[in-house]
Amino acid sequence: MLKKIVSGIVMTVLLTGVVASVLNIEVVGASHSAVVEFFPSSYIFNADEVYVGYKFNATVYVLDVENLHGWQVHILYDENLINVSRCFEGKVFSYTKATTFVYRYGNGSFLCASSLLGDQYPFSGSGTLVVVEFEILKIPPYGETYSCILNIDNEDTLLLDRYANEIMAVKQDGYYEIRGMFPPIYIKADGSIEPLDAPITSPDNVTYILTDNITSSGDGIVVERDNIIINGAGYTIQGVGVKESKGIDLFRRTNVTVSNTQIKNFNYGIYLENSSNINLSGNNITNNGYGIGILNSYNNTIRGNVIKNHTILKDSSGITTHYTSSYKNIIQQNYISDNLLGVNLANSYENSILNNTIMRNKYGIMLAGTMSCNNILYGNIISNNGEGIKLCLSSNNTISNNIINLNSKGVELDFSNYNTIKCNKILNNTGLGVFLSYSSNNIIYHNNFINNAEHVLLDGSTNIWDDGYPSGGNYWSDYAGVDLYSGPFQNETGSDGIGDTPYVIDENNVDHYPLINPWTPTPPIPEVLTATVGIHPEALNLRSKGRWITASIELPEGYNVGDINVSSILLNDTIPVDLSKPIAIGDYDNDTVLDLMVCFNWTEVSEYILFKGIVFGNITLELSGKLYDGTVFVGTDVVLVSSLIGDVNIDGKVDIEDIFVAALSFGSYPDHPRWNPNADFTKDGYIGIDDIYLTARNFGKQA
Repeated sequence: MLKKIVSGIVMTVLLTGVVASVLNIEVVGASHSAVVEFFPSSYIFNADEVYVGYKFNATVYVLDVENLHGWQVHILYDENLINVSRCFEGKVFSYTKATTFVYRYGNGSFLCASSLLGDQYPFSGSGTLVVVEFEILKIPPYGETYSCILNIDNEDTLLLDRYANEIMAVKQDGYYEIRGMFPPIYIKADGSIEPLDAPITSPDNVTYILTDNITSSGDGIVVERDNIIINGAGYTIQGVGVKESKGIDLFRRTNVTVSNTQIKNFNYGIYLENSSNINLSGNNITNNGYGIGILNSYNNTIRGNVIKNHTILKDSSGITTHYTSSYKNIIQQNYISDNLLGVNLANSYENSILNNTIMRNKYGIMLAGTMSCNNILYGNIISNNGEGIKLCLSSNNTISNNIINLNSKGVELDFSNYNTIKCNKILNNTGLGVFLSYSSNNIIYHNNFINNAEHVLLDGSTNIWDDGYPSGGNYWSDYAGVDLYSGPFQNETGSDGIGDTPYVIDENNVDHYPLINPWTPTPPIPEVLTATVGIHPEALNLRSKGRWITASIELPEGYNVGDINVSSILLNDTIPVDLSKPIAIGDYDNDTVLDLMVCFNWTEVSEYILFKGIVFGNITLELSGKLYDGTVFVGTDVVLVSSLIGDVNIDGKVDIEDIFVAALSFGSYPDHPRWNPNADFTKDGYIGIDDIYLTARNFGKQA
């Protein structure tokens, strides 16, 4: 039954069509529910993309209706935010001109209706009822959002058959939203933070710690200061997908560490341009256009991050250089998955891609461009990608010790020469193990080709497939030869682990010394490097408590501290690095050589030294660890320690100087400018009267 609330003018229009058709009555009934809805259902804008007076169309559809003769749509909206400027009849009755269409709007209400005239055949199916043009009246200020429901789920929105009976319908509201600009946060060159109420704190203008999530409609954090640490503390920096936006913008920066941050919905998650000595570790970077951009940047380390779900652009990448000359960067121990391109280095050289897990990308690793040379791809797990590794116009790169499995193509080289592919496990790839297209003079040996659909496909390529005798070539799971003989010509008595007949790929590509068993590496004798180590604080009271003890590690010339496996570092072969504390690369001893800075738990170190029975004196502490290639380093430093409660200045006695120093620290706490961890004898992170009392109580004691 027609709703009483229908306006007189709309009622007249609808009944005009009904009365005209009554002479030829046909019983028509709906056998199911139709749907009346907005499509799309939501109209969401960013404030920087629109303006007061901006107009947009909202379309109301009917789906799966039967025997429609007339309809009415009533939209209720917030008149303070938007208003109707005009409307257009839809196309459900476009097969006839014998219709009438009326509407009225104002005061947050839009009402329109249409009906067939006379004995017209009713409409069945899906189509547009009306297109309504709205005008934006109000833009929200920074950080705010305006929204309202576009309400059509009311008794005045209805569908009628030719007898003015209401057709059962589900009515679904629409939604309008405009998001106010969220301005970027700036870490200024002088160390200050703008705006002042940004959820970032810094006790010393060196370490910047997030205290809440950040949402931005442009860039998230713009860094204008060098030699700092940004600790995300697990909080999220979230954008709204604006073109060219950056979660963290590091333009022309040096020695900046970014860790423990969640970053999503920007054009770039983290953006480096003309930057060096940047350390990105422990971040979760997801759902951006590009995860990390490295443009014209060098000596940066990207370690231990999760980088995934970058697919929205035609070249979306987990890590990309965008055809800029970026070099000597280290990409290490990251989990890189579900991107179009996992790691995309174009025209970039002398980079190291080490020990990453790279899965479910269209391309796992891509090197492209004539300047992409002398890169190292080592120790990666490259699995379930479209193509595991692809080189285009790239030369003199080394691909070694990787596990390349379950990809459509394991390794592809296009117009790429003089590369080395060795010591890889290339197995279970569903299409090809290796595809070489117009790529020659590559050296390919000590690889295990196991159960690929096809081990090798060649197109215009001539390459070297073994390392000579007795080193040997590759292991081929379909090799049918035997090992009865030995020697360079396999004509000497006795087996040698090398097949007696070559493995022939084609006439120009032959493995002369195929391996009988899968290749396994011979463990190298580790080289021991002497590292320069500095431990802070240089004087330590074992009865007090600070936040952590830091150590800086500097390697000899020719070695990069970015190659150090942090998890391998031990203090005196006993105490591991506290991986939850800051890890950074910088020149901490001001000798122009980069150091790796790590932290140890204060209590663990103190208890270890106390167990040695030392009351007062110097102790030599040794740091040891490994580089990712297995190279061992060792370094030592001497620290002055005291186990006397009250010996604040660590001189082996408790006197007026200790009381004075402790009193000077009274009321301080970590990150306070007067904080002295050697005075915190209660180990509560605060220098209170109880600490002063303990110092005074031990007055006169000596070691």
